[in-house]
Amino acid sequence: ARELMLLKISHDQLEKQYIVKPISIRSIILDIREKMLASKDEKEPLEFLLKFVSTIFNIYDAAIIIYYAKEDNFNVIASINEDFKLNTDDILIKKSIEDDAITYISQVEEYSEYLAVIPVKREDLYYLFVIKEINFLYLNLDTLLMINLFMFYILKENEILKNIKEII
Repeated sequence: ARELMLLKISHDQLEKQYIVKPISIRSIILDIREKMLASKDEKEPLEFLLKFVSTIFNIYDAAIIIYYAKEDNFNVIASINEDFKLNTDDILIKKSIEDDAITYISQVEEYSEYLAVIPVKREDLYYLFVIKEINFLYLNLDTLLMINLFMFYILKENEILKNIKEII
């Protein structure tokens, strides 16, 4: 009976992931690009990404933050919850900026109030996707790399679209 229940739960999760919410990287990038072409604000595609990714990967609390390296200043661009509190002294944020790499809770032995930090560096700026609460099934390197890819795409595409937006 226990094994049958585990099988049923596993099947329900697979059904939820692949049948109810089918996604592909190509379709997400097309959606992001359309949003970028329609938006007037540079922050709007990142806000869209945060909402979109939180729906797909069952992220319950997260934010996108800009870190200005020269001024040592953090600025929250968008967050899922309005009461998102940023702890700039958190070990994951510091390690992510120092290593310029995706960091998550299992890589550090100290306490962190965040589960993962995904950085994308652009000149002196670090764009950080900070995850505070996520469904444990989605807290894996594949999910974090996909979020990193989408953020990198938005930032690269934003530079290109600035130059050709009037033509389009």
